Amino acid sequence: MRFSCTPEMIELRKIFEPYEDGGILVKDAPKEAVDAYNKFYELFKIERQKNIEWIYQN
Repeated sequence: MRFSCTPEMIELRKIFEPYEDGGILVKDAPKEAVDAYNKFYELFKIERQKNIEWIYQN
């Protein structure tokens, strides 16, 4: 399933993306990147759940 990222998710991705290698953060990523990565995936789970609920309602 594909869905659009929220504006907040886009901004978070800009922070951690330079420190990502193959979908995971490099070990020496700064705290700001780690925090952005974790927050992004929290929001991702929420958005995915919203989309699943929307699909089952229709």
